[in-house]
Amino acid sequence: MSHCFEIDGDTVWNPSSRTGRLFIAIASSLESYLDMPTGLRQRSNDPDAYDVDLGQFRLFAESLRNDYASTSNPVYRSLIENFLAISLAMLAWTGTPFEQRSELEAQLVATIEAMQESMPR
Repeated sequence: MSHCFEIDGDTVWNPSSRTGRLFIAIASSLESYLDMPTGLRQRSNDPDAYDVDLGQFRLFAESLRNDYASTSNPVYRSLIENFLAISLAMLAWTGTPFEQRSELEAQLVATIEAMQESMPR
């Protein structure tokens, strides 16, 4: 079994169920922490499928990215880095480019590229 994440009818990620459930759990926690909706909507007819509202998900990821860049605490950044990289990789497949804004984000770029190589679509 697997989870399916679609944006405008295009599958942007199709992880295993275990990985998909963990991603959703982390997203829910970050949604509460940032007090901002993720844009991830579980389909009522398929509990393993999610529609992603592109505009809302983009805003959520950008807010998380700004939070990531706002601190010099490496532990804090590492807690959100992989989730953020997965989210930005999903957005990249929709044509939403990621442009590095600082040297701090160089590691994030490397993580995004690594994630894209291992994320089944």
